Amino acid sequence: RIFCGKCSSVLATVPSGGEHEGSALLALGCVDDASIPEALALHWQEAFEERCLESVASWWSAVPGPGSGTRTRTLRGGCACGGCKFEAVCQEGLQTQHCYCKLCRRLSGSVGQTWIPALDKDFRWTSDETLKLVRTSGHGQRHMCTRC
Repeated sequence: RIFCGKCSSVLATVPSGGEHEGSALLALGCVDDASIPEALALHWQEAFEERCLESVASWWSAVPGPGSGTRTRTLRGGCACGGCKFEAVCQEGLQTQHCYCKLCRRLSGSVGQTWIPALDKDFRWTSDETLKLVRTSGHGQRHMCTRC
């Protein structure tokens, strides 16, 4: 992957083999909105096409059931290299939120950033050896791994 050395935005992936070898796969989150042809941008807003039905997640057609009676859920995760890991207890409902602002798209390298809210008191770093707090805008900062 190609990252910005200053802000760690994901810019592209350069495959080392396969059908896309010799090309760069641009991270859509870093493509300037104005550079997308208007007709194509409008098409994406109005039409949805399932590209590969075989790749749908196994839970896609799942229907929520009565649950196990648990009111909280502990989620664990971390960065790609394992230098930064976290644990968070999320409250009942496990709500996901999405942001499509330019900064979230650029930093994630995707068309949006998705997260699950957790209270500060319910979040902790279980490994922070490569963790760094970086100012990413005039009003915000993000924790980033310095290795990956």
